[in-house]
Amino acid sequence: MSIFKDIEVSEKFFLRNLEVYPLRYTKGNGSIYVSLDEALRDGTAKVKDVYGVNAIGVLNINDRPLLMLEGESLQGARQDRIVNVTSILEPEVETVLPVSCVEQNRWQGASDFSTSLTLAFPSLRSILRSSVYNSLKASKKMESDQSAIWEEVKKTLTVTHTRSETLSMHDAYASLKEDIQRYVSERGNLRNMHGYMVFIEEGLVSLDVFASSELLKKYERKLFESYAMQGMLYIYGQKDLKKVKLDPKDLDMLDSVDFEDFQLMETVYEKRYRGDFLINVTFNKNNEFVYASVVPSHS
Repeated sequence: MSIFKDIEVSEKFFLRNLEVYPLRYTKGNGSIYVSLDEALRDGTAKVKDVYGVNAIGVLNINDRPLLMLEGESLQGARQDRIVNVTSILEPEVETVLPVSCVEQNRWQGASDFSTSLTLAFPSLRSILRSSVYNSLKASKKMESDQSAIWEEVKKTLTVTHTRSETLSMHDAYASLKEDIQRYVSERGNLRNMHGYMVFIEEGLVSLDVFASSELLKKYERKLFESYAMQGMLYIYGQKDLKKVKLDPKDLDMLDSVDFEDFQLMETVYEKRYRGDFLINVTFNKNNEFVYASVVPSHS
């Protein structure tokens, strides 16, 4: 595999306490995917809460495959959830997807999810990714450590002084909305980028890169809001990520780590690595690169 060696790193810029490097994947191509936001807005995805706490049903009635990112949120139904793994859903197919709850004290509401506003911040993605890796290794299932996820959400609500009757991750985002939007509004208008690499005080926060600039545009705002949330948590003293240094000039070293192969579903194949940082590299059923993500392990 040679994904990371084909990434060009552009000049860094700063967003408050975040150090950001724009990335360009030199073998990038056009996007064939519709995002969850687009599908929900256009009514071309139906997301049902009918399979219990740990699964949802998604019907893609678009004429293009639907891409859902690991950690992408769904609001509404009986509890807010996040998607456990990056998923590709074929047109006219209903798929049951593994999810985790990020709202502990609610179990009532409609059967449909209505919106997808956020992406889990990197320290929460780290817990999700590590526990799903354990599940894949142990049983080939894509289950998370639900208790650890709830604990991270509760900790986040506590340190940010957020009142939330239902202990919802989205309430933390809402309480810091103005601060988060300051980060997002200062990022500028970068063109033809495929992703970003983000640090706080030389420690990696997250690396996210897509196969196309069109795909990045679909998820760029959610990614920056998640980076901003991590930046705010750092200010509040919640420093849950291992301080891992990764030289932007040496990304090709990531291609040579000891990856393991996982067939997540018929349409998604991943290479995963777990060490001081956690790497997921996602491919479609044609073995074409779609998305890569690196987050540090939880401290």
